[in-house]
Amino acid sequence: MDHEHAIVLADWPQPDTVEKPQIRIDGDELVVRYSGASVRFPVCYYMTFGSPNDEALSMHRLWGHGLCHYAVHRVENSSLIRMVEQQTAGPLGLKHYLFAFKESTLECVVRGGGPE
Repeated sequence: MDHEHAIVLADWPQPDTVEKPQIRIDGDELVVRYSGASVRFPVCYYMTFGSPNDEALSMHRLWGHGLCHYAVHRVENSSLIRMVEQQTAGPLGLKHYLFAFKESTLECVVRGGGPE
């Protein structure tokens, strides 16, 4: 099995190094607002927000596997997707995104959605 790795989504709005993100969860929906952008995921199965910040990002498991500062990534061969699928009925067409902000990191496993 291939190792998980992060791919920067260059066509998505990227976070700046100053503004803090706003995270809203409403039922299954996750909305992330940052740097004047809004990203909406209608169905979120898993989300974590907090550490590491930019100074500790090199401690993240995906550092050295495509993860970089101040960027939005899609994670391929995701261990988090495998975990969610094991806890549900199986393959659901999920995607794993990672937002590397200045003071925090957001990871989510979702179905559908993207920048608005």
